[in-house]
Amino acid sequence: MAIDSIMVNSKTLEILAGLRSIERWLALILTDTGLTVSQFKLLHQIAVRAPVTASVLSRELGVTKASITTQLQELDKAGSITLERNPEDRRSSLISLSDRGQIRMKVTMDNILNSEKQTGDKMLIAVLDNLQQLTQRINKGENK
Repeated sequence: MAIDSIMVNSKTLEILAGLRSIERWLALILTDTGLTVSQFKLLHQIAVRAPVTASVLSRELGVTKASITTQLQELDKAGSITLERNPEDRRSSLISLSDRGQIRMKVTMDNILNSEKQTGDKMLIAVLDNLQQLTQRINKGENK
């Protein structure tokens, strides 16, 4: 197979580089609360959907249940989540943020908002708009 046939569109590479930059920026902000980007995404989903099962989190975040389980164990050990037996399916647990987890998320979100203000809201809004448009185009392509 020729190298030309496997070359990726340079715009795609630029998008990937931009996303990596945003993820590095977020990782720096998260150091204050001791969270990884993955843990932050997981805690955010729990905050939005609680009480929620690991299966739902796995599906929503697009990662394996094993990966979610490992992250949940770390967050449980840190006291950021609570686990309760699911009355509808005793094999699973319902996951919610603990008081400590809520505080962690509030501090993290405050840090993100402060950093956004320093970076410039207009720039971030433009990036977000472009990402949303790209996501919509990709999703339309998947639905064909």
